[in-house]
Amino acid sequence: MAHVLVGLTVAGNEDEHCLLERIKKAGFACTDFSDSDIAKEHLRHMIGVRPPK
Repeated sequence: MAHVLVGLTVAGNEDEHCLLERIKKAGFACTDFSDSDIAKEHLRHMIGVRPPK
């Protein structure tokens, strides 16, 4: 078993909802970290992006 953290950008809330539903229908567990500042900072750190000023 592996846990994978992926950062995605979607056009809006409806697209986000559709994407999450498709992931779940494909048999994958999915957790939305959209409101998690810790998760966002972790992704920025891993890919070397500086946070906006």
